[in-house]
Amino acid sequence: MVILKTGPMDKEIKDSTERSKLFAGHFGNMERLHNEGVLKVAGPFGKNDFTWRGLFILDCKTIEEAEDFVKTDPTVKSGVFIYDIVPWYGEPSGSFVPGKPKKDL
Repeated sequence: MVILKTGPMDKEIKDSTERSKLFAGHFGNMERLHNEGVLKVAGPFGKNDFTWRGLFILDCKTIEEAEDFVKTDPTVKSGVFIYDIVPWYGEPSGSFVPGKPKKDL
């Protein structure tokens, strides 16, 4: 599991064209990782008291492998985001529907 956090360059890169390019690359990179079967879940955090900005759940065998994938992200390369990687696993049940009791599935 990857937690993306506000990086040291977030406030330094102010040019809107440059930021747009970085974030277009960020979303393109997520699409690529998804298409390769690596990125399973991604999304932003709501407002919080931490510097947490987003979450990736990657299908990787090692932290090093996850880090190699995260380092391909333009927002990470630029320092807009930094990250923490935490080992995590979950059950791939495929039967969870938010708000719906299991008996109704």
